[in-house]
Amino acid sequence: MSYKIQKLIEFAIKAPSSHNTQPWKFSYTDRFLRIYPDYKRSLPIVDRDNHALWISLGCALENLVIAAGYYNFETQVNIISEKGVEKYIEVKLFVSDATIKDELFSYIEKRQSTRNTYNRGNISEQDLSMLRNSFNFPGIRVRFFVPKEFHLIEQFIIEGSNRQFQNKSFVNELVSWFRFSENEARKKEMAYGFLQ
Repeated sequence: MSYKIQKLIEFAIKAPSSHNTQPWKFSYTDRFLRIYPDYKRSLPIVDRDNHALWISLGCALENLVIAAGYYNFETQVNIISEKGVEKYIEVKLFVSDATIKDELFSYIEKRQSTRNTYNRGNISEQDLSMLRNSFNFPGIRVRFFVPKEFHLIEQFIIEGSNRQFQNKSFVNELVSWFRFSENEARKKEMAYGFLQ
């Protein structure tokens, strides 16, 4: 595997994933990079239909496509779903000097989960409008709540969290994916096979 392909995979696996399960496997053959779901890392309690698992694969794909532009590859993405074959994502790579460098590339390594207090400033109407327009797909509806409307959904969030944490199976599944130290994270990565 070439240095550039290895780097693309390294950037892909920096993507966020549900409970940080990183439920993906990669393969590469002759200009085709494939992302497979790793169902050993699925979450049968919190994600019974694997929709969060596939969202996680989509996040890895997005990182990969952004990084590909940086390394002078254009990409063609397909979801392969054939009878008798496990569904996977296929990315065809084309070497090109005309690739557009996405400004988000420099943020891939900076991404982190945080529970710090957010800036309480208002989001500009221009940014809100851009977000609303990005969800303009048939059959999909998104409702945005601004801070002054949070009281409308607060009780539902609290009730949902309480119900989840009263479910012992949910708590056990959540805790099984916690990494309480860097040493434990490394052990789990080795046990699960970080790159396959």
